[in-house]
Amino acid sequence: MTTIATKGAKILIVDDQPFNVDYLEQELEDLGFVTVSASNGQEALDQVAKQSPDMILLDIMMPIMDGFEVLAHLKADQHWRDIPVVVISAMNDIDSVVKGIELGAEDYLPKPIDPVLLQARLNAGLERKRLRDQEVEYLLQVEHLTDAARALEQDEYNLESLKPVTMRSDALGNLARVFDRMAHEVHFREQRLRLQLEQLRLDIQEQEQAAMETVADYVPMDRRHALVEDRTLPDRCQGAALFADISGFTALTAALANELGRERGAEELVRHLNRVYGALIDQVHRYGGSVVSFGGDAITCWFDVTGNPNQPGLSATACALAMQEAISDYYNITTAAGTRISFAMKVTVVSGSARRFLVGEPKIHNLEVLAGELLEILALGDLLATKGDVLVHDSISSQFDHHLMVSGIRQDDPSGHQFATVSEITEKVPISPWPELPSGTLTSEQVKSWLQPMIYDTIKGGKSQFVSELRPATVLFLSFQGIDYDRDDDAGTKLDGFVRWAQTILKRHDGHLIQLTIGDKGSYFYASFGAPTTNSDHQYQAVKAALDLKTAPAEFKHVKRVQIGIASGQMRVGTYGSPSRRTYGVMGEKANLAARLMEVASEGIYCDEAIYLGARDRINFDTGPSFHLKGIEEPVSVYSPINSTPGISRGDDRIVEKTTERALQEVIKYRIDRLPPAPMLALKVASVIGSIFTIDLLDAIYPDDRDRKNLSLHMGLLMERGFISPLAPQSSPGFAFADTTTRETAYDLMLYAQRRQLHRAIAEWYERTFASNLAPYYALLAYHWARAEDAARTIDYLEKAGEEARKGGDFQGAQIFVEEALALETKASVLSKGYRATGENQEPSAK
Repeated sequence: MTTIATKGAKILIVDDQPFNVDYLEQELEDLGFVTVSASNGQEALDQVAKQSPDMILLDIMMPIMDGFEVLAHLKADQHWRDIPVVVISAMNDIDSVVKGIELGAEDYLPKPIDPVLLQARLNAGLERKRLRDQEVEYLLQVEHLTDAARALEQDEYNLESLKPVTMRSDALGNLARVFDRMAHEVHFREQRLRLQLEQLRLDIQEQEQAAMETVADYVPMDRRHALVEDRTLPDRCQGAALFADISGFTALTAALANELGRERGAEELVRHLNRVYGALIDQVHRYGGSVVSFGGDAITCWFDVTGNPNQPGLSATACALAMQEAISDYYNITTAAGTRISFAMKVTVVSGSARRFLVGEPKIHNLEVLAGELLEILALGDLLATKGDVLVHDSISSQFDHHLMVSGIRQDDPSGHQFATVSEITEKVPISPWPELPSGTLTSEQVKSWLQPMIYDTIKGGKSQFVSELRPATVLFLSFQGIDYDRDDDAGTKLDGFVRWAQTILKRHDGHLIQLTIGDKGSYFYASFGAPTTNSDHQYQAVKAALDLKTAPAEFKHVKRVQIGIASGQMRVGTYGSPSRRTYGVMGEKANLAARLMEVASEGIYCDEAIYLGARDRINFDTGPSFHLKGIEEPVSVYSPINSTPGISRGDDRIVEKTTERALQEVIKYRIDRLPPAPMLALKVASVIGSIFTIDLLDAIYPDDRDRKNLSLHMGLLMERGFISPLAPQSSPGFAFADTTTRETAYDLMLYAQRRQLHRAIAEWYERTFASNLAPYYALLAYHWARAEDAARTIDYLEKAGEEARKGGDFQGAQIFVEEALALETKASVLSKGYRATGENQEPSAK
C-alpha cells in the first residue's frame, strides 16, 4: 500500500502509447498519486521543467526523442538529476534495461506491468528520493553554517541568514542556534561600540563647534557683510530665491520618540537635523547665497544679483543640484534600534524681484524676512515638487534652457506658472563663496538684536552648547494675510508695526516671538512660552496672548485672516543649523502639532488637549471637531478659547499658591532662568556630580576654560540665592544642594548629550585621581559610566563592586550589583571577559 510519505507524490508517465498511459494513470490515481503525462521525450523534458515531478515512469522506445536521450538530459542537469526514473521495458529487452540503469535509472518495470510490482517500485524509489533530499538539504544547511562562519569572520554576516537552519530540531539545528546567538552577541556588541564611537565623535564635534560659535552665526551671510561694510540691504532686491524642503524628519521624530522617549528623541532629532543642515548650508554659502530663514526642516535662501559673478538664477540652480548631491549621504539613516529612515529633499528655485525686511523691536528681537509674490511662486513650486526634485521656475529655465538638462515640466493650472524638473547643468557654474570676514570686524553689539537677550548673553559668554535644554513649553503659531508686499511701498513699515505690536503682546504674557516666515504657509510667525525662560503658567498665558492677538487695533486693519494654533508639551529648546548659520527654535512633536492646528483654524484659535487641560479653570473653551492632520495617525481633538473666566487669580501668584511637586519644580526653573549664564552653567554642571560636590571636581570637569577661575564667585552667588550651602571645612571646599528637587531640576534641564559628556569626564577624573586604589569608588564609577552610556565599563565596575561587597560580607549588596551587570549584559548584548570565562551556567555569586 502507499505510505504516508509517498501519498500525493506527482508521477510523470512518459509513453507514446495512449493505452499504456491510461492504464498507468488509473492505477496510480487509485493509489493516491497525482499524475501528469507526456507522449515523447521532448514533451517529457518540457513537463519536467513545468511540473517538477517527484518520480518518472519512462518508456524507452518513443518518437522524436527516446528514453535514453531523456535520461541523458535529466542526469546532466543539476536541478533534475536526483529525480528517480523507472524505465519501462519488454521482458526480453534486457540490453535496454541495462543501458537505462547505466544512464542513471533507479529501476525498471517489465511489460506487461504488474500492479503490485508497480507499487513496490514507486514506494522504494520515492523513499530513496526522500532520504536523498534530506541528505542534500542537510549538506546544504551545513554549507550555510560554514558560509555564515566565514561571513562573520569577514564582518559580512547577515543576522537572518541562518534562520532556516536554526528551525531544525536535530543536532545541526542546535549548533546553528548556538552559533546564531553568538553571532548576534558579536554583532550587537560591535553595533553598540560603533554607536558609542559615533556619539563620542559627535560630542567632540559639537564641543568644538560650540567653542567657535559667535553671535554673528545667527545673522544671514549677506547681512553680516553689509554690517561690516556699513551699508543697508535695500528692501527691494533682485535675485533668486531657493526653498529646500527636507522630508523624513516626521518619520524620524516618531521612530526616535518610540525608541528613546519624547525628550531624548527630540534631542537626537536635532543632531540629525544639524548634520543635514551642515551639508546643505555649506553649498548655499559656496554659491554666494544666504540663508534668510529657517522653518523647522526647511530653509529659505536668497542669491542676490549684487556682487554675483554668475546670473543668480543659474547659481541658485547649481546650488540646488549640489544640495541634492550633498544630502545623498543621508538618504538612509539607521537609528540605534535598527530602524531605517529614508530622507529626501525637494528644492524649488525662482528668480525675480522680492522684498527684504528687517522687522521687530531691536531691544527684543530683530527678524529677517523675505517677502513678495516671488515667495508665493516658490511655495507653488514646493507643492508641485516631489522627493528628489529640483524644480526651476520658467523665469530661469527659459533664460538658460541651453544650459539645463530638463526631464519634465510641471504646471500650476490656476496660475499658469511652469517649473522645469532639472537634473543637470551642461556647463560648469563657477562657485562664488563668501569671503571670510576677519576676526573682530563684526562686533557682538552690532548683531545683538538678532537674538533674544537671554540667548545673546549665553552665547556671548562662550556657553552656547548649554543654550539647548529639555523643558515643558507651549508653542503658538499665527498666520495672517492682508499686506501687499510687492505693490505697497509701505509694506515693510506695516509688517514691522504689526510684528512690534505682537512682540509687545507676547512680552506682556512672558512669551517670545521666535521666527517670522513668509513662504509655504503664507505669512506666519511662531512664539514660545516657557522657553527660553520658565513660565509656570505658560499654557494659560499662551491662550491669553492668542485672544489678544486675535483682535488687532485699528491701525492694523489691513491684517486679515488671523489663524492661530497652540500646543503644549515637553520640547527641545535651543539652537540648530550649521556651524556657519544657526538659529534658535523650539522643536518637538507638539511644535509640529501647533503648526498643523494653525493651518486648519479657519480664522480662529485651535488648541490641543494639553492647553485645554492646563487653562480650562480660567478660560472658557468650545470643543471643536476632530481633525486628521498631516504626520499624525490618530485624529486630534481641538478646543477653541472664548474668553477668560472671571474671578480667578492670574499670573505668577499661582506659583506661590501651588504646592505640588511639579509646581515646586516650576518655581526652581523660574529661579534658575534668572541666574546669569555663568553661575547657571556652574549649577547645572554641579548637578551632574551629585547632591554633594567638591570645588576640585567641579573645576576639573567645568567645560568653560575661560570662566574656570570664577567658580568661587559663582558658588558665592549660588549660596546667596539659596541653591547650595557649604559643607564643613575640608581639604577641598565642598557644597551640597539645598534639596533633592533643586538638584534634579537643574539636571533635567540639560540635554542628554551634555549629561553624557559630563558623566564621562567625572568617571575619568575618578580613574585618574584614585588610580592607586579605585575599590572604594567602583559603585560610583559604575553609576557615572552607565550615564555616559558606556555599557562595557559599566558592567566591569558593577562586577568589581559586587566582588568588593562579597568580600566585605554584604552578600545582598553583591547580588544587586551582579544582577544589574547581568541585566545590562542582556540588554546591551555585551558579555564581559569575566562572564565568558566563568561559563553561562555558573551562579553570579561564585564569580
